[in-house]
Amino acid sequence: MSSEKKAYGEDDLSAAMNMIDAVYGTVFDQDRFDELVDLSARQILNPSERDRFATLKEMLEGHLERAEEMLVHVPAPDINGVDALPEFLLGRQGDVLQTNNKARALFSITDETAIDDLNLSIDERTALSNYLKGSSDIPPVLRLSRNDTSKPYLMFVERARAQTKAELRIFGTDALWGERASNASKTLFGLSPSEAEVLGHILSGLSPAEVATERGRSLETVRQQIRSMIAKTQTHGIQGLARLGSAIAQSAERQRSIVSAPGLNATRDVVALPNGRTTDYIWQGAPDGTPVVFLHGCLCGNRFPTGATEYFHQNGIRLIAPARPYHGQTSGHDAMITSPERYAPDLLYLLDHLGVDQFHLLAFDTGAIVSLSIADALRDRITGVTCVGAQPPMRSWRDFASAPPQQSLFAVMPTISLPLLRFLAKAGDRRLKRDGADGFAKNVFLGADADLRACDDAELLNLFWEGHLFHVENGSDGFINDCRLVAAPWANRLKLPDVPIHFVHGELDVSVAPDRIFNFAKEVDAEVTIIPAAGHSAIFSHWPKVFEVVSRSLPNDH
Repeated sequence: MSSEKKAYGEDDLSAAMNMIDAVYGTVFDQDRFDELVDLSARQILNPSERDRFATLKEMLEGHLERAEEMLVHVPAPDINGVDALPEFLLGRQGDVLQTNNKARALFSITDETAIDDLNLSIDERTALSNYLKGSSDIPPVLRLSRNDTSKPYLMFVERARAQTKAELRIFGTDALWGERASNASKTLFGLSPSEAEVLGHILSGLSPAEVATERGRSLETVRQQIRSMIAKTQTHGIQGLARLGSAIAQSAERQRSIVSAPGLNATRDVVALPNGRTTDYIWQGAPDGTPVVFLHGCLCGNRFPTGATEYFHQNGIRLIAPARPYHGQTSGHDAMITSPERYAPDLLYLLDHLGVDQFHLLAFDTGAIVSLSIADALRDRITGVTCVGAQPPMRSWRDFASAPPQQSLFAVMPTISLPLLRFLAKAGDRRLKRDGADGFAKNVFLGADADLRACDDAELLNLFWEGHLFHVENGSDGFINDCRLVAAPWANRLKLPDVPIHFVHGELDVSVAPDRIFNFAKEVDAEVTIIPAAGHSAIFSHWPKVFEVVSRSLPNDH
């Protein structure tokens, strides 16, 4: 398999996707992989087994690195307009590794461009170099001149994830500063009208000196306004202020474009967090109803069927479903991979923003890990916790012996090879997007008969498919990190408040065997309800049974 770069056009997409199938299948060398798992499961008890394990792992990961280089240069199925915004990746030596079409067109950046060739100021180049080398923790904001207008374009920088050799991701945004964003900045952070206007100019790519000229003010006046905004928003310098402004603008844009979108049967929005990150959420049901906060898993999304929405309206329930970090439009949060309890401040900020005080916490799959981990921090605000299809602590790989092969592989992969996990997640996403909604059931639930039957319902199948697109809106990191979370020792730090905890589980759930739920329920003093004939997706396919349980923890007057 050659690692040479090759450009594939649209006409080659079908052939390229067949190549991905071949690469995916080759990495899944079942005999060697079974041996690798078997050796790992025996905990490598003697030197000869350790040597064999190391040899197999090196072989698979070496093969994988070549395959991933090939994967990078195959065009992904165009689901959401991949090249709508400029983006490129930087390697460890400051060389551009991958550039999308928009970045090439706007800035004439190619895969041969070096960091010194970028049209940056000395300060920007120094800040970028320091961040690249790890001598600074503050990601810079860059101003690149557009080829078409010669005007500056703001580009943001973050650590690259799920890439073989890339170190940084540099990307633009099309969120424009307008009245909604200006009003949000004044409401959330107390900016004055003049400060909000200055922030808008900064986001358009202007320097402080250019803002002063544009507004007919002195440079010192503009600098004082910037210092005031930094203090009010508690951000790190003008770089952090620009990032927060971008988050506010994106939130306002998404609110304008997707609130009550046709067919969504939910209202969606994005809220800027004080630290410059964003949190995406939807809500369904009665606007003034009793709040139920739903934390989703790593499949099937965060939206309930139309029938459930009607039930929420009729029974006075407002279901609020935030997108956890790395899912939807919610920013990443690296600390959560091993410390899920650190999600609590994000959720509390969102609920304060929405004016929610008391609420019931409902969770599915990996969302149950997060819910149980944050429950103690929410002790004064939650009326109870209901976990459906929960992922209990991983004690042994045998926990997943009954799960569908693709699900069991992803569950144990974090303890064997993170590069292999990353590759399989990305290649698997491409296969799912290629096969579309029609192929979703067999790709995800093959071997899980109850879940396959649930997919016979056209609305549920479409809901699950749209849910997958939600999980990978910004790449596969959400799924990858959820797999890592399942394998992490999160239960070692578990501290639960004195509120009712209830596990609801499908009788025919093969992803998480019911006996694991009963055993874990004993550990945390929780009640268990089994739903007959239901699978892992019971929270969506058998939602009436789930909300029978939830209703017991809601106020009587809800």
